[in-house]
Amino acid sequence: MLVAKYSYTEMLSAIERIPLGNDGGWGGGLSAQAKLDMARNGDNSTVAKCEALLDRIASASIETPRAEWLPSVCGAYPCVPDAIAGFPEPMRRMSYVPMETAPLRLVVSTTTGANHSADTLMNRGCAVMALLLKLQAIRQVELMVLCDQGGYNPDTSTLIAISLESSPLDISRAAYCLTHPGFCRGTLYPLNSAKHNGGGGWLQSVDGPPYVGYTKWVKEVLNLGPSDIHVPPLYNSDDMADPVKWVNDRLGEYLKTMEA
Repeated sequence: MLVAKYSYTEMLSAIERIPLGNDGGWGGGLSAQAKLDMARNGDNSTVAKCEALLDRIASASIETPRAEWLPSVCGAYPCVPDAIAGFPEPMRRMSYVPMETAPLRLVVSTTTGANHSADTLMNRGCAVMALLLKLQAIRQVELMVLCDQGGYNPDTSTLIAISLESSPLDISRAAYCLTHPGFCRGTLYPLNSAKHNGGGGWLQSVDGPPYVGYTKWVKEVLNLGPSDIHVPPLYNSDDMADPVKWVNDRLGEYLKTMEA
């Protein structure tokens, strides 16, 4: 399998050159032009709904490593006042310290089973967006969205990974990418088909709930850190009666791997 990495700007340039078509209800009901406009400008229509879910998203202490210069008996350079004062650790050494406010990456698989409705995709996306907003309140979050749709040939099936600019993060674009079916079904699927030999179905690495093997593979091929969060795709068998519970369950599984 292959991996195709795009910046958001590169993704915009790519979708302007392929036929997107007009979508029915399954794909969110947008015209091709509306999908281009929303991809460029974002969509705030679901942000209020996402914010209303914040209190239901599990509060979690997620520590990620951050580089800091710490006192040491040996290191890259001296701290002159410490040396003059006779402190036992007058040098400074670069160390990685776990911190709850250090940046992390949130990597979201947008692909879903075909049996799930457009409303289900939007509700699940709003719960994921609420998680992003909750993390964003205390730290910098780098958002990456994935298209996990496979192709007819396993050797050329491609995982599409799109990085959104994060300094600062464009909330309108993030909301469109995470919550609107017009992005995952109406934009990324055509991009996969036109540029990466996509043919529907799942990437061969997707192992289904609870997606342990797939998350491990995604972290390896995208060179993610152990603290980075991967939100898996959505199988037809996933229970979406309560999307917030689904997100909290995925977060709980992530925290268990951090404690292991």
